[in-house]
Amino acid sequence: MHSDVNKDVEMHDDSIQTPSTSSVSKSGEAKSSSEPVVEVDMCTPASVSGDPAMWVINEEIRDHIALHGIQQNTSVDFSKSKRVYGDNVRFCTEDLFKRKMKNGELQKRSWLVYSENNGSIYCVPCLLFGDQLNAFSSSSGFNDWKNAAGRIHKHESSQHHRSSVVALKVRGSAKGRIDRLMVEQMEEERQYWRNVLKRVCATVKTLATRGLPFRGTDEELGSLHNGNYLGLLELVSEFDPFLLQHLKEYGNVGSGHTSYLSKTVYEEIIKLISDALITQIVSEAKIAKYYGISVDSTPDISHVDQLTFILRYIRPDGIAVERFMGFIANVGHKSQQIADIILSTLEKYGLDIKDCRGQSYDNASNMSGAYSGVQARIKNINPLAQYVPCAAHSLNLVASVAAECCQESSTFFSSLQLLYNFFTASTNRWSVLMSCLSPGTPVVKSLSQTRWSARQDACQALREGWVDILKALEQIADNVEEKKKTRNEAESIFNLLNRLETAIMTNVWGIILKRFKVVSMKLQSVHIDLGTVVQMYSSLAELIRKLRDNFEHYEQLSKAMCEIEEYQHDIKRKKKHNPRFDERKESYVIETGKDFFRINTFNVLMDEILVELGRRSESYTALFDCFSFLEKVHNLTLPEISTSAANLLKYFNDDLEDDITEECIQLSGYLKCLMEPECKTIPLSRLCKLFHEEDLIDLYPNVHIALRLFLTSPATNCSGERSFSTLRRVKNYLRGSMAQERLNALSLLAIEGELVKNLGCEDIIDTFAEQKSRRKHML
Repeated sequence: MHSDVNKDVEMHDDSIQTPSTSSVSKSGEAKSSSEPVVEVDMCTPASVSGDPAMWVINEEIRDHIALHGIQQNTSVDFSKSKRVYGDNVRFCTEDLFKRKMKNGELQKRSWLVYSENNGSIYCVPCLLFGDQLNAFSSSSGFNDWKNAAGRIHKHESSQHHRSSVVALKVRGSAKGRIDRLMVEQMEEERQYWRNVLKRVCATVKTLATRGLPFRGTDEELGSLHNGNYLGLLELVSEFDPFLLQHLKEYGNVGSGHTSYLSKTVYEEIIKLISDALITQIVSEAKIAKYYGISVDSTPDISHVDQLTFILRYIRPDGIAVERFMGFIANVGHKSQQIADIILSTLEKYGLDIKDCRGQSYDNASNMSGAYSGVQARIKNINPLAQYVPCAAHSLNLVASVAAECCQESSTFFSSLQLLYNFFTASTNRWSVLMSCLSPGTPVVKSLSQTRWSARQDACQALREGWVDILKALEQIADNVEEKKKTRNEAESIFNLLNRLETAIMTNVWGIILKRFKVVSMKLQSVHIDLGTVVQMYSSLAELIRKLRDNFEHYEQLSKAMCEIEEYQHDIKRKKKHNPRFDERKESYVIETGKDFFRINTFNVLMDEILVELGRRSESYTALFDCFSFLEKVHNLTLPEISTSAANLLKYFNDDLEDDITEECIQLSGYLKCLMEPECKTIPLSRLCKLFHEEDLIDLYPNVHIALRLFLTSPATNCSGERSFSTLRRVKNYLRGSMAQERLNALSLLAIEGELVKNLGCEDIIDTFAEQKSRRKHML
């Protein structure tokens, strides 16, 4: 049984078929063998029935029974054994299969077999090896139940019965010695190749979970260009004598020999692990019943639009998880196309769209449109699939809108990018900057085009290195050896930055973006829920209100940083005001630079952020208000609990029962005894976990359903964004022609690394063996 090194490997159920050119010692080392290894099928041949009445006596039957023993069929129905004796009816009973000794002990008659087809019993040794025909070895068998006890005792005491039993045992002993050697040899080889596959499987899991490539420019062991897969096997073999011997024996033997080292084998293992993960995820989602979805798209390195599909559900331990289901290529950007692919994907995995209780996308019109967006099309099918805009994306939009609300703010960010571009355009300019910066001071940063919270790094670099950066610009501007264009650029940027207005913007935006960054990182957590989102948005709004009332503080802080006391509005020449004939002179008020900046820039910026935060938080508050009473149910009065529970029941009438009101009232008392008096609220995620830890689900089933409905709804689509990072690592410019199926398999293994880690290699090898089985019977 030869197989090519690059072809599929053939395996028998839980054993692995081996190459004909070698066998293995018990120590696991390969040894030569001139005979091909023949695999023995341990299953019953098709011609051997469990019913002796169906046997056609031949050598195959005798060998099989002698080797595998006798099946007595005592657990079947004895109704066909009915015999009528006058007015009495008798049947075969299980007592006939046991012999009662004189001392009261029971001894099993292992030679006796019942035939369900004709309702008789047979003596198997006499049937196979007997030279005298009797009732127990005839074609019809024995069925005289009235006299059965005496006849059976007489038969088992006869000399010809004992001779037949001895013949059966001798046949089994001789046959067993031959097959035992083959079984031992096959078991040794099976263990050998399973040990090889364990190392291959572990290598695949290590590389795949880290998103590393497998192949190199060649597949030769010992080559420096054989890729990560063979390279890692070589590294492990330095500390693993078993693998080292295997690589020496089978490493570069070429085609015609099985080695389990080829790319065909590890590609199949990748596919098996991927299928196992999908099966596990879908199984968990079906057990959870309720789920939420999130999709997003991005082009890959080969300019193929990839739509990521994320599934959110509650694990059996009460924790919400978000699982990556795969990338879908070239779906399109129209809402109808995306909605259709969502429905077809759910149908593919056997998930009912009616069980969807949440959907989260970005704020693009094709996704969030109230009438024809994806969320609206899904809600037309299932009105309970509540749409929640991505909270992290909404926070980015708040900062983006605020940055463009006034000229000074827009100019500030343009100056930050201009500063970075100037210094990074030349190694000489960069060296001047580095020589001026104090140790530990961050260098200038580029502005992120997508994550506004990341712009805090650029603001912080300017804030901490204000003096040093201006010094570097001044040096370049005064350096006569520099090009005139470079000197003019440096002077222009210096004048743009060296203003009190820019210093105030640096301090104010630095604080705002710093808090935005912290909140954004919190919102990107998988375990985030709507309650936390509402709290984070409220805390940011409170921060902005306090900033708005403390303009004087930040003005003084900025003056100390830049050592400038006057605003540009006070320095530049004022336009002469010619009063009209009816205008009184005292009615014209000259606005100071401080008032001009505070009214037209600072207050406008703060008010815009407050308005955007309030407007966007409404999307989360509306849904959270339905469940928020559960956080503080232990501090509510009976009428308040009843009213809130009734509102929740009205909203989710198909999921909750009327008993939820009584359950909430009882839960209130339970939490009062459990929690400290000063504890006003308990997060719903913690409450759900408490239900599982304290085994409260049976006591409050409807409350538990309500908690699952709430936690199932995704608050962000950040898991989809994270999958794009994996996409860029897995499908890079060196692997741009990767097939979609392989891309999904490798991405799934990289993203769901924890699941891969907990997946045993034994199960993968067993599945691999089942798919590769080819049986060959020993006649």
